[in-house]
Amino acid sequence: LTGTTTASNGYSADITITNANGLHIGSKGKAEIIIDEVKNVYTVPIDAVGQDENGNSYVRQLLADGTTATIQVKTGKSNDQQIVISANELQDGMEILQDVHYEQTLSDANEASYGF
Repeated sequence: LTGTTTASNGYSADITITNANGLHIGSKGKAEIIIDEVKNVYTVPIDAVGQDENGNSYVRQLLADGTTATIQVKTGKSNDQQIVISANELQDGMEILQDVHYEQTLSDANEASYGF
């Protein structure tokens, strides 16, 4: 089963479904076009990255005691939601605030963090 569709932004795509079992006339679908891929990197929501007065990018790590630590990062590729970050201090399992400007309290700190 092959079809061509044009999105509202003007892009067109040929879509091939190799196993059409369960599909019916008029069925709707959703697809994502991946134009680039980077492996073995850390990504965070765009709002998790801030810039200091010198133009350096940073994120805020949520520590076990509910306080935060600032980590200077280099930024890389991004889309409309996520951005690649890198720094020697970043490790698997860290919790980074989803919004760099968020002032958390101990009771709601876990809800405001983004874990690697």
